[in-house]
Amino acid sequence: DQVAVLNRAFERNYNAILVQVHRFRIYLAFLFRLDLLAGELVESLMESYSAWKRSIPNIGLVPMTFLTGLVAAVMARKKDPSKWMPIANACRGKIEVWSQASSWNYKHMLRFIEAEIAYSEGHHEEAKVAYDEAIRLAGEHRFIHDQALCLERAAFYHEDVSGVSSAVTEKYLAEARDLYIKWGAHRKAVDIQIPVHAQKPE
Repeated sequence: DQVAVLNRAFERNYNAILVQVHRFRIYLAFLFRLDLLAGELVESLMESYSAWKRSIPNIGLVPMTFLTGLVAAVMARKKDPSKWMPIANACRGKIEVWSQASSWNYKHMLRFIEAEIAYSEGHHEEAKVAYDEAIRLAGEHRFIHDQALCLERAAFYHEDVSGVSSAVTEKYLAEARDLYIKWGAHRKAVDIQIPVHAQKPE
């Protein structure tokens, strides 16, 4: 019972548990492309921590910032850019600082968020380059779960901007599915449907 766990953690001031449960809920929503739900969960977390006058503990700070940045960039595209883009950019700024300290751990996160921001702002060449660099870095640094997620999001980016499925979409989705299986996320791998690409109508 997630609600019971959250209530107990709040009563006992277990901040680390609070943020980890929230993070996993947001991550699962985003992983399965329930973007509006992910946005609602991020809003709920931010409002709760503000009302509680608490800050996110260090144990969850980096992954929560990364995930919030991705969700915010997507929500800026789908719902309210004036509200969500400042959040995305604030998260991007924090990840950039961390990536300067440890490029191995954080540079792929930075490029992934930058890809989603560029996509939402309509800067398509920047988005393509950033997605590809994030995919490459995540693979080279063995963050295969992030590489899989970035491949999947890049696939749908290409499908969205071209208007149809393409060979690029198929390739990225197939690679994402293989990586999810390698990671052990078999339920997520089953969720990926690889379309047969068609020519864009004249």
